[in-house]
Amino acid sequence: MPYILGVIALLLALYGLYQFMLHANTHQVKSLFLSAAVLGVAIAVVLLALTGRLPAAIGVLAALAPIIMGILRARTAKPATPNESRPPRSQDLTRAEALDILGLSGEPEEKDIQDAYRRLMKSMHPDQQGSPWVAERLNAARDRLLKKKP
Repeated sequence: MPYILGVIALLLALYGLYQFMLHANTHQVKSLFLSAAVLGVAIAVVLLALTGRLPAAIGVLAALAPIIMGILRARTAKPATPNESRPPRSQDLTRAEALDILGLSGEPEEKDIQDAYRRLMKSMHPDQQGSPWVAERLNAARDRLLKKKP
């Protein structure tokens, strides 16, 4: 009977996790995984301490630390591509290029430039999973058309 109750509790927990994942944003999911990882490490440390294996586990972790750090550095390092080596500046763009980037034509007014910039930046901003390079191009195009200094 306790096994059946355990299975039911596990199924209910998995269903709750499924419902959470359906409605959660990326920040909430990251927070959930970070909390689960911290809780898992804490439980592992307590179990290792209770069984007397904590000093051995710390020794193994210390021996593997340089390898783990190298892997983490390699995964987070982003090689610079030629196009991303420096941000574009407004003086690097011609007026025609700036109009094309913002999807404008002719002699747009300042309000039209700002509206086009905001509309594109909403979807292209790095915080919205957009490209930092594209956001920099949008900034440079807006500055070029509004004749701002870089």
